[in-house]
Amino acid sequence: MLKNFLRIERNLPLLRWLYTGYKKLMDKTLCGCLVHAKRKFHEAYEVNRSNEYAKQGETYLRKLFCLEDKADESGLTLEMRLEMRKNESKQVLDEFYSWISQIESKILPKSLMWKAITYAINQKEYLENFLKDARIQLSNNLAEQSVKPFVIGRSNWLFANTPNGANASTLIYSIIQSAILNNLIPQKYLTFIFDTIQSGGDASLLVPWSDEIPESCKNKKS
Repeated sequence: MLKNFLRIERNLPLLRWLYTGYKKLMDKTLCGCLVHAKRKFHEAYEVNRSNEYAKQGETYLRKLFCLEDKADESGLTLEMRLEMRKNESKQVLDEFYSWISQIESKILPKSLMWKAITYAINQKEYLENFLKDARIQLSNNLAEQSVKPFVIGRSNWLFANTPNGANASTLIYSIIQSAILNNLIPQKYLTFIFDTIQSGGDASLLVPWSDEIPESCKNKKS
């Protein structure tokens, strides 16, 4: 099902979080989310502010995001960003895992700190994959933010208790989220689409990134 549903180019990286079903996909590079890894160290530190290990672990991972911010500010090309990652980011990540190997035996089992380093160790293969392709984001926050409205309101989506209902909600949310990502105002965009259909026009080509979308549907703030 996933093979048919996820229309992903061959060899294009796929960012995901812990869902083991994705491991069944062939010819895909699975990538871990460094925000989730960093958050676990942060949670351990919040519980005990004197926990220097937790603070150090979060600091290591924060450095990776700082490097990405600098790359954004400098307007690096994908080639330049990849070179930066292979040199600077890889060094930080190597130091991070070397540090973990030194302190692992000192951590109390089942503690928040133990869970943080266990997660980092178990996800190492996936967390390192951003070093292979500059298009890979360090976190899947954008994807999670996109599905958050649906998750929050799922108790209201009782019509999706059948395959047809699920397909309908998937279609609607895909259109709305695509409109948002293309800087459109969803309500105005949908109104334009419905008006086009009602007047007998062909709406099949009016995808959110189409040049045919009128300016009135676009968000002027961005």
